[in-house]
Formats: sequence, structure tokens, C-alpha cells
Amino acid sequence: MRVMLGSRPRFALPLALLAAAVGSGGAGATVASVQVPVPAARVCTNTIAGIKLGVRWNGTGPRRYRVRLSDPNGKVVLARHGLAARTWKRWAYRPILGGVYRTVYRLPGRTLRYRTASLGCGG
Repeated sequence: MRVMLGSRPRFALPLALLAAAVGSGGAGATVASVQVPVPAARVCTNTIAGIKLGVRWNGTGPRRYRVRLSDPNGKVVLARHGLAARTWKRWAYRPILGGVYRTVYRLPGRTLRYRTASLGCGG
């Protein structure tokens, strides 16, 4: 869109684009509506409830979540999705294989990825 001011033509930004540029405070400005616990970095193989997962809604914003836990071979061993509640929804998995398990949380506007190493802790 060209606007003539004086003798030089000037270009005007659409109002929506200008408002978005001014109003955005960066990625850190948004408040997470769904909270998740960070899984442990290392657990022992065959430990009951070794890898703990969960979701909780803080009361504002969207509630949708999807969580997947994959074993070291890439097979999905735990998958849950739905609407988070004000109370914690919790799940746990007993790691059978040694190696790195991968947790992926898909939340409104962001994706969180964590790794948990399953070690043979003697015994």
C-alpha cells in the first residue's frame, strides 16, 4: 500500500502486521497453560515407575496435550492424549531395555523433548 506524504511516496504496513510486531514480546512472554514435569535424566533399568510423566492445566489457556515415550529402538511404549485437568494426570513406565528413552510432549504452541538414560545399576 502506497501513501503519498509530501513529494516522496511512503509504504504503510497493514495495521494487523504492525500490531503483531509491536505486541509480540518474544517466545518467553507466553505463559504455559499446560505444565509438565521434567523426567529424570538417568534411571536404573527394571525400576518400577522409573520414568515418570504427567500433565497439569494451570487454569488459563488451551488444555490439549499429547505425550509419547519411545524406547531405545524407537518403539512407542507409552502414548497418551486429551485435555489436561487442574489436578496432575500421571503415568509411569518401567524401563526394560538399557539405552536412551525419549519423551515428547506436544502442547499448545510448543513441543518439549526430553531424554532419559536407562542404566544397568548393578544388581
